[in-house]
Amino acid sequence: MFITLGHSHDQNYHCPCGRTLSAQIGKINRKNWTCRTCKKPVTVFMRAPGSNTYTVERRFAKDVLVNDHVVFRCGAGLSSGDVWKSHQYGAKASNWYLYILGHNGGTMGARDYVNVEVNTFVQVVTAGAGQPQP
Repeated sequence: MFITLGHSHDQNYHCPCGRTLSAQIGKINRKNWTCRTCKKPVTVFMRAPGSNTYTVERRFAKDVLVNDHVVFRCGAGLSSGDVWKSHQYGAKASNWYLYILGHNGGTMGARDYVNVEVNTFVQVVTAGAGQPQP
C-alpha cells in the first residue's frame, strides 16, 4: 500500500476558477496542488486501468483528518479507505502517521501529499427517518 503516489493515474484536473487543466499540468503548483492563477486547491480526477474513478484533492499528510476518505495505490490498481488515525509520528513534526481502516498504516513526511476523496456521498439511514410522527 502506497498512501502517496505519483500522478500516473490522473485523468484531468479542474480548477475552482473554471479552468480544466487536462494537459496543462504546468499551470498547477505541484508542491501544494493549487492553481497558479487563483491559488485554490485543484480537483484531480483519477482512474486506474479497469478500476473505479476517484475525485480527489491533494492535501499534505498533516492536513488529513480522521474519517477522511483517501485513495492510494494497492498492488497495480487503486483502492480507497477511511483514515482511522492521523497524527505526528515521533518527536519530529516533519513525520506523520496515517492508518487506513481495513488496510495498514504508514509513516510519511508531514508535507507529502495524500489523495483525499471529495464529492463523495454517504447516506446514513436512521430508523423512522422520513416517517410521519404521531
